[in-house]
Amino acid sequence: MLKRIWAYRRLHRYISHMEVVDCHEHLHPEDTRLAMPMDVAVLLGEYCGQDLLNAGMRAEEYGIVFGSEAAAAQKWAVLQPYLQAIETTSYYRALCISLKKHCGIDKLDKASFEKASQLLQNGNTPGVCERALAASRIRYAMVSSFPATVRVQQLGGRCRYVPMYYVPPMAQEHGFLRRPETLADLEQQADEFIALALQGGRAVKLRVDTPYTAATPAQVQQALDDWLGGVREFCPELCWYFVELLLQRCAVHDLPVSVHTGYWGDFRALSPEHLIPLIEAHPRNRFDLFHLGYPYVNSSLLLAKTHPNVCIDLCWVYLISEQLARDAICRIVDLVPMNKVMGFGADYWHYESVYGHRRLMDRTMALALADKVADGTLTLAQAKRWARAMLWDNPVRFYGLDQ
Repeated sequence: MLKRIWAYRRLHRYISHMEVVDCHEHLHPEDTRLAMPMDVAVLLGEYCGQDLLNAGMRAEEYGIVFGSEAAAAQKWAVLQPYLQAIETTSYYRALCISLKKHCGIDKLDKASFEKASQLLQNGNTPGVCERALAASRIRYAMVSSFPATVRVQQLGGRCRYVPMYYVPPMAQEHGFLRRPETLADLEQQADEFIALALQGGRAVKLRVDTPYTAATPAQVQQALDDWLGGVREFCPELCWYFVELLLQRCAVHDLPVSVHTGYWGDFRALSPEHLIPLIEAHPRNRFDLFHLGYPYVNSSLLLAKTHPNVCIDLCWVYLISEQLARDAICRIVDLVPMNKVMGFGADYWHYESVYGHRRLMDRTMALALADKVADGTLTLAQAKRWARAMLWDNPVRFYGLDQ
């Protein structure tokens, strides 16, 4: 026990003072953000809103808190009865840490909800992104956003723009930049997509909410004809064909490919195991599997252990569950080479929220590595090397941030 406490204190001090790479965000461009009215409900709505619905909040109540211009006092009156149900979740604890940092409040109540809301609005001024990321000791943030809505020039400084190809199941436009008429149109769109990536973070983000579908050129052409002719509303062959085009171009330019895996929506379709044929068919591509594929964590770890072109990423994982992240880090040390793991990504749209997730990560990573020091698996020096590798060395090298 004493050895664990000793190791934790030293590791926490080391990690919490480290400038890190944030491998995954969705941060709004600053001009978009400055046009938004800000209050505590905006920050609550990112992830805690889902927990509140699952805890029994009715749709009309949710609309008052998150979808209206109601006064802070009215929002609090609706919100307060549900907070006790979610106050121990990692989502909520991270929010409270952020509010303490940015607004100086220790606990949400009626008065502090109104005070924090006013302070957030007052702080919604030019430079808010830079201030928030600097407070979180984040040197670089990889920002995944839709190509049609992001102005690359606004995501300078600490931010690195990463265009995202995302298509949920049954999306009638299949996530394309615009409606294609021919397969040649898709080739052109893939070129445009890669051009955007080269302007920004020199990486591509993928999320396709349907299992991988391999198809011949003739099958893809038939799928396009079916879609344009109204025979089928959704053709997964088209999505994966576009992914194939993107991967070919990423290989040429040596652009890494981030992939959402696991939790969100019908997470069964997002199991990392579905990606094995795609990964093995593209040995020249470098893949970063986001969120450890939770709840399919072991599958992600084994993919990183058995495939040279696969890395794994703990982005968002601390926010899903600190205990899950702690257990996963202990298993990663046993299973995966040190140079194949990215340690952090906050996965928010709003800048202020990042701080709380950063502090959850500091604590959780220090606890996990201290466990491995206490049981004799690691020396303190090795544990520090693991922390630096996950939080700086690996993402800087993988994403080319030192170029």
